[in-house]
Amino acid sequence: GYGRVQDVFNKFLPRKGLILEAGCGTGRYVVSLRARGYNCSGVDSAPKTVQKIKDYFPDLPVEAGDICKLNLKDESIDAYISLGVMEHFKEGPYAAIKEARRVLKKNGIMLVSVPQVFLWRKLQAYPEGMPLPGNASFYQYAFSADEFRSNLLNAGFEIKVDYGYYSHYAFTLRF
Repeated sequence: GYGRVQDVFNKFLPRKGLILEAGCGTGRYVVSLRARGYNCSGVDSAPKTVQKIKDYFPDLPVEAGDICKLNLKDESIDAYISLGVMEHFKEGPYAAIKEARRVLKKNGIMLVSVPQVFLWRKLQAYPEGMPLPGNASFYQYAFSADEFRSNLLNAGFEIKVDYGYYSHYAFTLRF
């Protein structure tokens, strides 16, 4: 990570204990954190992506799986990272959030990011329940800060701090 992600990782991730990156994709944070001495493993829903990771890093602890049904015992991990993943479930993020709560130890830390609603996103989005055009399929939700906080609180999390990207980040993404 770099910038704010690096700062948040350095501030909140435990140096000892197990960290899970849920939705690890190509495993970049798993690799990076392990290189810095953290005990980090990853899970991703794309078996082909996990196999590509294993081709380069055969011993890297990553596996294919569903972050809504993790193959972990209750309260078995110290930290949970999910950056840009929970917004991709058509049913919404709550199942993934509840599963994160289940596997985290009582004082565990969850670092999560999701897209935030910005005016231009809202204006271009299809209303919920409206059929998508042609062969388009669901991709992701964007949340207001209060909306996502509510999901976390309803799942039993205590929110210690939250950060938002600056509006210039949204413009960079857009243009």
